[in-house]
Amino acid sequence: MAAGFARLLRDALHADLAVVRRRYQDEVRFEGGAGEIPDDVRNYIVAISCIFARGPDDSRLPFAVADTSELPKDSGLGPIGDYARSLVYAPLFVADELQGTLCVASRALRGYSADEVALVEIVGSIVAAGFASTTRLQTLEEQQRRSRGLVEVMAAATGAQSLNETLREICSVVAGISVVQRCSILLYDVDKERLVPVMSAGQEDPELWKRFRGSTPRAMDESIWREAVASRRPVIAEDALALASDDPNWRELVHTFAIKSLAAFPLYAGNRFLGMMVGDTFSRPVVFAAEEVEFLSSIAGQVGALIEHAQLQDLLREQATTDPLTHLYNRRYVEERLASEIGRTQRAGEASPCSWSTSTT
Repeated sequence: MAAGFARLLRDALHADLAVVRRRYQDEVRFEGGAGEIPDDVRNYIVAISCIFARGPDDSRLPFAVADTSELPKDSGLGPIGDYARSLVYAPLFVADELQGTLCVASRALRGYSADEVALVEIVGSIVAAGFASTTRLQTLEEQQRRSRGLVEVMAAATGAQSLNETLREICSVVAGISVVQRCSILLYDVDKERLVPVMSAGQEDPELWKRFRGSTPRAMDESIWREAVASRRPVIAEDALALASDDPNWRELVHTFAIKSLAAFPLYAGNRFLGMMVGDTFSRPVVFAAEEVEFLSSIAGQVGALIEHAQLQDLLREQATTDPLTHLYNRRYVEERLASEIGRTQRAGEASPCSWSTSTT
């Protein structure tokens, strides 16, 4: 849609270039265009979008610039002044929401008539309405995705038989339904006051898994953990290399696991700190949009309760199968283990662990 309107405007105004950009979160991305669009033009459109979102007179109306060289030096044009000598620019608003930007530019110095500017305004209003409808649809789809994700996490954890199985299922689901490629969980060791790596999913690499399980427990005084625990809010590092350069404790971790972007979420059950859920990417950096952070935060809130429940189940299971005085396995454990082993060998067609044979000569 956007590319079609851009082509229409370029042809109608006999311009060299027409570009439509759509607002997404806090940035404006290239959406569609017609004509030659070198990289510096794209950067220029971003710059002018930021500076002139409401026009030079702080209005929401489109405006024309007959000679871009007359714009202030701090306008953000940069070298594009040598390419686009004149332009018509329109911020795309629906109500008070900026949906995107539209720009028609020419290499030649020229003025734009009131009819041409009005045409840009009309086309811009149509494009803005289309973007608004698409945004609403995407919001609805995002809400449905979040609901499905929470259900999947709860279902996966409900069917688990132990804490490790619970954590494995949670990590697998999170890595599969969010922008992160890998999800890891570190549990807090109260006695040692350290975070112990216990589970990770999203990258099938046995050697890397061994490194993860064998990695040194993280001290709680490291900046990223300290910040997350103190605020009870996630810590986002879209550029993990920058994080590593600022914090020497993280340099080895970031390089060992090739972390490009990272989001760390504190896990709580009530007021009890349980550990951290860490989502990261290893093939490319990503932007953690506000909706994605909110989605992962809601999952982390559920994960804390699930971990507490799994830990309690493990404790009850241990108490039911060990002697409280000697801490040795009791008769119940031996009977359950024996029945399990007999069932396993029967299914496999093997000899029973308690069977023997006699032979006569």
